[in-house]
Amino acid sequence: MKDIIAFLLFAGCTALNVIAYLPQIVQLIKTKSADDINLSSWFIWIASSVCYIGYIILETPDVGLLFMEFFLLFMMLVTVGLVAYYKKRKRKRC
Repeated sequence: MKDIIAFLLFAGCTALNVIAYLPQIVQLIKTKSADDINLSSWFIWIASSVCYIGYIILETPDVGLLFMEFFLLFMMLVTVGLVAYYKKRKRKRC
């Protein structure tokens, strides 16, 4: 029973983490503006994710957990890429 609950919690956490990035990405694409987004916080999130990947590899080489964290890192990089693109684009127009 404990294993089932743990798996459901893990699956829920994974789904919520992935879903959490989607509104920001959609908003960036829709408005084509990144005025209110602070890149520093996103770089901290990316550093945290890279550290967590290192921990997973060294301590618990769980493929599912590793895949999830790499996917979350990908979502963070997409967000940062969009923010950087729209901020640069705005600077060129000004």
